[in-house]
Amino acid sequence: MSEQEINSLQRMSYGMKQSGSETGEAETFALRKTSVDEWKEFNDNQVVALRIEQFIMYATLLNEQQDLYAKNKTLTENQDIQLELVQRILSDFHNKGYGSMREFQSLDYNLHYKDLQISTIKYTVLLASIIFLMIGMTMIGLFNQTVTATASSILLMIYLLILILQFKQNQIRRKYDWNKIYWKSPVKPQKNADTCKFLGLF
Repeated sequence: MSEQEINSLQRMSYGMKQSGSETGEAETFALRKTSVDEWKEFNDNQVVALRIEQFIMYATLLNEQQDLYAKNKTLTENQDIQLELVQRILSDFHNKGYGSMREFQSLDYNLHYKDLQISTIKYTVLLASIIFLMIGMTMIGLFNQTVTATASSILLMIYLLILILQFKQNQIRRKYDWNKIYWKSPVKPQKNADTCKFLGLF
C-alpha cells in the first residue's frame, strides 16, 4: 500500500472520529465528503480491481477442482467396474475349482468306502473261519477248550476295536480334510522337457 493510500485512509478515519466532536456541522460534512470521495477513489482504483482479480482466480481454481473431481470420480467408477469384473472371474474360477475338488473327493471317498466295506467282509469271514476251525479242533480233542475260548475272545475284541477305529477314521476323514488322512491325493504328472521347450514355457 502506497503512502497516498495510507494518508487517505487516515483522513477518512479522522473524519469519522470527528463526527461526534466539537467541530461545526459544516466542517464535519466537508470532512466526511472529502473522506468519502477519497475512499471511493481508493476503492475504485485498488480494492475492486483486486477483488475482481481474486474472483477470477477463485473461479479458475474452482473450475480446475471441479474438473479434477469429475475425472477422479470417472476413474474411480471405472476402477470399481474393473475390480468387480475381476472379482467375478476369480469367484467363478474358485467356485469351479472348489466344485471339481469336492467332486473328486466325493468319488474318492465312495471308492475307498466300498473298499473298506469289502475288506471288512473279507476279514470277518476269515476271522469266523479261524474261530470255527479252533472250535472244531477243540471238539475232536486237539485243542483245550479254555485256550480256544481265550484265543477266540482276544481275536474278537481286537477285530472289533480295529473296526471301530476304521469307521471312526472314516467319519473324521469325511468331516474334515479328506486328503490328509489315510488316503493320498493323486500326483500330477510331470511335464516333459521337450514339450515345454516346444511350447515355449521355459
